[in-house]
Amino acid sequence: MSKLIASRLLRWLSVALVVLVGVLGASDDVLALQVFSNDLAGWTAAAGGPVVLEDFSDPILVPEFVIVFGSDRPGTIAGGEYHDRANDDQLVKPTLTFAGPGATAFGMDWFLDEINGPGTGIRLFVTFTDATTETVATEIPRTFTGEFFGIVSNTIPIASIRLDEGTFAAANFETFDADNARMVFATPSAQVPAPASLVLLGFGGAAVAAYCWRRPSRATP
Repeated sequence: MSKLIASRLLRWLSVALVVLVGVLGASDDVLALQVFSNDLAGWTAAAGGPVVLEDFSDPILVPEFVIVFGSDRPGTIAGGEYHDRANDDQLVKPTLTFAGPGATAFGMDWFLDEINGPGTGIRLFVTFTDATTETVATEIPRTFTGEFFGIVSNTIPIASIRLDEGTFAAANFETFDADNARMVFATPSAQVPAPASLVLLGFGGAAVAAYCWRRPSRATP
């Protein structure tokens, strides 16, 4: 490979790498965990489909959806609703888990002020299938009386959602009921390639071009 061709290739790969890093950086906001508070229509549009509905008509949940009940109340499924309590002091915290490849979207209708009045609200602690975690900044409001609250992940599928007590300091916990759990399960193709891998690929191509450019040409006999 001549020095001219190698130089042009190296320049092209450098430009492509800069563009790639810029695109990945600009996509962070687009691909972040999305929150939909009292916005079922927006969640449905962002979640795609197919949406699987669990109406809690009996204790047998839809396949790949499992609830670990909190130990404080304790949690139950009865009367067509899921009943539990978010209390950070209890031994076992309520956790919603998604088997297999996880879920890309989840939401429910929440009733937070019907038994003992409004409590702390509820924070969602999300664990993704790659073992990373995130506490959703927006809490489920303590005044919800059946409104929808859900999240959508367009990057890494969700493995589980733990229900922690919210930050309203005047209360000690949040006793709640929930109904109509909606979820979209991930497929193996839903996993987004790691940005770091793409960047390394770009660096690898640039390194090959640099090697070819610096390699001395063989003497002509």
